[in-house]
Amino acid sequence: MYGSLKDLTIVIPTFNRHEFLLRTVKYWSSTNCSIIVMDGGQFPLSENIIEKFNKNISYFHSNDSFSERLYQASKLIKTKYVILSSDDEFFIPSTLSQCINNLDSDLSLSSCGGIPIGFNYQDKMILGYQMYSENPLKSILSDNPLIRVSEHFSNYSPSSIYSVCRSEIWQSVFKIISSSTKEFSFLGQVEILFEILMKYFGKLRIIPHLLWLRSFENQSITDAPDPSLSRNSPHFHLWWNDNIYESKRVCILEFISKSLNLDYKEILHLEDSLNNYSEITLTLETKKINKGFLDLKKAIKKLLERITFLYPLRLSYYRTRSLSKAINNIVSHGVKVNFEDLKKITDSINIFYEKK
Repeated sequence: MYGSLKDLTIVIPTFNRHEFLLRTVKYWSSTNCSIIVMDGGQFPLSENIIEKFNKNISYFHSNDSFSERLYQASKLIKTKYVILSSDDEFFIPSTLSQCINNLDSDLSLSSCGGIPIGFNYQDKMILGYQMYSENPLKSILSDNPLIRVSEHFSNYSPSSIYSVCRSEIWQSVFKIISSSTKEFSFLGQVEILFEILMKYFGKLRIIPHLLWLRSFENQSITDAPDPSLSRNSPHFHLWWNDNIYESKRVCILEFISKSLNLDYKEILHLEDSLNNYSEITLTLETKKINKGFLDLKKAIKKLLERITFLYPLRLSYYRTRSLSKAINNIVSHGVKVNFEDLKKITDSINIFYEKK
């Protein structure tokens, strides 16, 4: 067991996915890290289940908003470090320990993370997917807070929110986020605000170790009451560029600037960073759409040439591979993997589906 995990709290928000939550709780029960579960679902777990949890698991149920539940969790943290986890995902314990060691040795870091990989389960096999290939996670190490924000949003991926963070900074960030009296109604509001604030408060280091197994087993939560979790809400780059939301853009800039005591010049710098991020994202989205049409056209042409429907139509962006092959691919690119820890995760996934 990794001794440094005693200094780590894992906060797990959940919403109407108790089956997957219990898998995650069982996985972490044998470790010495602290677990805080914030359940916002319609019904809480039964007392019969809760009373069987190991002493490192704390469970709370409320119908508060997503950001409010995370703020409430922040007030319960008693360890030096914290990380956010989905209810159906996994972290590699050895890499968590490596991240803690990095934070211990470099006080300029606000967070430290590793390399993610996606997974799903189909036809009795765990599938693997490369994550963020267009915008790989990278360290953000400038001494200037606003340059860190600008650098991060020029090549955006959700890096700090799924990294090990210093608890006092994490707590401050969620205190700020929860203090907003407005839901800005774009998808992923908490993530975007968190990434801005964490990059402002400190540096991020990404180490070349597999850390995060991101699950694609479930659809994103869309029935939560928060507008920022609803698929009916626009993505940030669309929201930011839509004149309908001009007054709300002003509000969010005012909110961030007041929270960070930014002067006028710094507000303009932040606004430029978010403008740049939105433009880059729109450009990439347009390229993906155009490429999708070209790939579809080529696939249809090949299908017609064969004059048979015995060959499945597979567009490049739907290709899948086994998790083991996906792991071998990232290893070939220099990513280090603790295969003993990884096997415990794959065993947990396989057992979960064998019992279904």
